[in-house]
Order: sequence, then C-alpha cells, then structure tokens
Amino acid sequence: MGPRCILTLAVAVAVGCKGKSPADWHPGIKEFTDGISQSQPASTAPFRIVADLAGSDEDPVLQFNITNVSSSPQMLDEADFPWTECPGPPVTGITLSGTVLPVLPRIQTCLRGEPRPVEIPPGGDLPGRLPLRAVFSTHVPRDTDVLLLWGYSAGAHFYNGLVQLPARRQHDGTPN
Repeated sequence: MGPRCILTLAVAVAVGCKGKSPADWHPGIKEFTDGISQSQPASTAPFRIVADLAGSDEDPVLQFNITNVSSSPQMLDEADFPWTECPGPPVTGITLSGTVLPVLPRIQTCLRGEPRPVEIPPGGDLPGRLPLRAVFSTHVPRDTDVLLLWGYSAGAHFYNGLVQLPARRQHDGTPN
C-alpha cells in the first residue's frame, strides 16, 4: 500500500469516525497503527524505521529509530534523515473530524554543503527526534486524537507508518 493509499484510508477513517476515539473505531486500532508503524521492511530493504511518540503533552515529538537490518554497513547522508527540516518533514496530521493540519512552508530547494555521510553498521541504530512544532504551522490540537502519517525515502526504498497522538485527558479521564 503506497503513501497516497494510506493517506486516503486515514482520511476516510478519520472522517467516518468523527467524534469517536481510535479505540471506538475498532478494538484493535492501537495494535493496527503500531503494527503499521513497526512493520518489518521488505526483504531487500536495508532499514527498519520505527516512529513513536515522545516529548510532553505540551511539546509532542516524533522519535524515529533507523535500524540497519542488512548484513553490511549502510550509509545515509545526515541532511536526508527523516527528522531534518529540509526539504521538510514527511509528516501529515489528521484530526478525528477529518481536518488536515497545515504544515509550515518549506524552501523548495535546499542549499547543501558537502555531504555528511553517516555509516550505520549491521544491526546498528540511528535515533532522531522531530518536534511537531517544527512541522505544523498551527498548534497541534490536544482536545482530539490526531493521526500522524509519516513517510521516508532512502535510496530505492520507501518507508511509512502511522502514529496516534491521543487527546490530552483531564484528571477524570475525559478529553480536554
């Protein structure tokens, strides 16, 4: 399933389930989104890329981890990591009402200096953080659940996943 199919599916799910939490959509939605986000890459793909939620309620962050699952060292340019802001983070946010969060404008052509290759040994990990405030031009709504769809291309391989940003809950468990 390509990134456009996932985006279409997420919009359809978000719009069709207005006013419900992801747990109401289907009892296994959390496991489903976790499964997509942490699925194993195709056998020829050299990396497994996982994104999870980190940070605080006030400043949520996508925590990425790139793992070299191949039997040889792999190189990535530091400027191409999924948590860099140029050419722009590969993240889309969709609320339960179907609203797509506006992203910050990005420079179309990034000025790059010399390549800064980073070697990831077999079985090695490369972590990175992407603050959501660096992605979206408005604050990320905290009174509703938000689906965060991410995509990343490394060489001939495309990786993607979903992360659920749950609504911030009050002390009594109700949404803010």
